[in-house]
Amino acid sequence: MKKHFFWSMVGLVLTAFLSASLSACSSDDSNDGNDGGSSAGAIDMTKVVGRSFYKTQGRYGVDSEEKTYELEFHNTKYVHVHVYGRGFASDEGNYRYDLGESDCSFTISGNLMVIDVRTNKDYQETLRITFQNNSPVGWDEGARVTIDDIGSDDSSTAGTSAMVGYYSCAYPNAHNDFVGLVDSGNGIESWWNDVANRYRNLLSIRIVDGSTIYLLRDFIFLNEDPHDSDPELFAYKTESFYVDRTSYKVYYWMDPDPRDILKYVVQGNKIVTTGTQVHYEMEYRNGSIFLSGTEYVKVK
Repeated sequence: MKKHFFWSMVGLVLTAFLSASLSACSSDDSNDGNDGGSSAGAIDMTKVVGRSFYKTQGRYGVDSEEKTYELEFHNTKYVHVHVYGRGFASDEGNYRYDLGESDCSFTISGNLMVIDVRTNKDYQETLRITFQNNSPVGWDEGARVTIDDIGSDDSSTAGTSAMVGYYSCAYPNAHNDFVGLVDSGNGIESWWNDVANRYRNLLSIRIVDGSTIYLLRDFIFLNEDPHDSDPELFAYKTESFYVDRTSYKVYYWMDPDPRDILKYVVQGNKIVTTGTQVHYEMEYRNGSIFLSGTEYVKVK
């Protein structure tokens, strides 16, 4: 009897000890993190903005590779993603690669963030990241980043379908100058080439959708169809002029390869952009885009 009573008491003591230990561990876990929130709670973007994170994953052996992801949260609407890596191949030695970077859109469901990665080097991937206490699980925290004002206004909206298209400042100005040469009876080729060169390689804008802007380059050619040299080029206008028994065919085209990719929201007439160190002052008024006071008219 005494032995049975002794082991019963030991069992009660162990049960009480384990219960207390489990309670203590549970309490510590729920308070771990930057803000003391529950690990199962929804992501609070106000506690994520201004921070950066990085993660490296790889395979190792005779041939090895490491791939690194960097995330920067400059605002509550988009995340700047950079993907790059390095490795070793037995047939070529050490190598490095860069898959590009861009501001990318994301969706949040509870503590899960899904990022639609589309970089400026045409790399695409979907990242599904679980957050705990407003930090991505398995990622290291990097340096603080600058907070911008995109989406900070409660009235921020996506762009409308009417905004989607191609905008040029080269076309309306060059067209007016060409018409001026015709009106003055000037058919001298060098004058026409001067106009074409004056407006060549200027910035142009493509509104891709309700959240993405491509910055392109505008070009003008005389009597030379750009598709003859590069069928990928986008010719948005063609005009024919006749002056002093001389004919000129003018091709207006854009390089479809974006020089920069911006994300944006609309606040009234203002287009607030992110995605580059250059600050662009943009507005959308009466069907045109005004960039730093210069009008870009819709051409396609």
